[in-house]
Amino acid sequence: CVIGSLAIGVLAFYRQRVARRLEGLRLQNALALDRARIARDMHDDLGTRITLLTMDATLAQGDLDGSPEHARRHLGRIAGSARDLVAAMDDLVWAVDPANDTLDHLADHLARLAEDMFQGSPVRCRVEIPHVLPARTVTSDLRHHLSLAVKEALHNILQHAGPCEASLTLAINGDWIEVVAADSGRGFDHSVPSTGHGRGNLPHRMEALGGTCGLEGTPGRGTRVVLRCPLSPVSMGTKPP
Repeated sequence: CVIGSLAIGVLAFYRQRVARRLEGLRLQNALALDRARIARDMHDDLGTRITLLTMDATLAQGDLDGSPEHARRHLGRIAGSARDLVAAMDDLVWAVDPANDTLDHLADHLARLAEDMFQGSPVRCRVEIPHVLPARTVTSDLRHHLSLAVKEALHNILQHAGPCEASLTLAINGDWIEVVAADSGRGFDHSVPSTGHGRGNLPHRMEALGGTCGLEGTPGRGTRVVLRCPLSPVSMGTKPP
């Protein structure tokens, strides 16, 4: 009995030790994935924006003496690109800040995205978000991919729908979050190949979260994009409600 008890105690000790090591490796892997994602975003998005700024600055400098009108045009583009760069930096900082890993922060960010996207545009957008959300923690990966997917869906409305009414709706259904971006604009024809209206990066972003992207559209009757994903990686692999 003594030897058996000792063996059980040693086995339990080593199990706990292995579990701690596995948890440490899991955290290291999550941090490595976050760092790789940040590096990729900085290279693909911020790097491209900085390159465009540099090109416009070079062109403006060359036109200062010979063509002041062209120089002013380049300077105007530089100002716009600089504002976009600041906004992209803000989005990147928001996505990696652990203080924002809550449903409330995610909902507030999506509401601000819609407000900024349609400000001064012919699209009138209504945002519908529950006043009280569950006190749930969400991963930075979920916030990053979902916010970019919503931003792309809203940008498609701004670019393709024309003057119309739009809506952004967020709902929590059990362990799943659902975001719907809809408009009453031009719509689209499913038989016509296109990279817009979610047929590009949207499905891939939602698949990365273990979620789905639904798309409905009819010419002249608007478009509806439905984004669903689990609130935590534990739920991934299960079917949406």
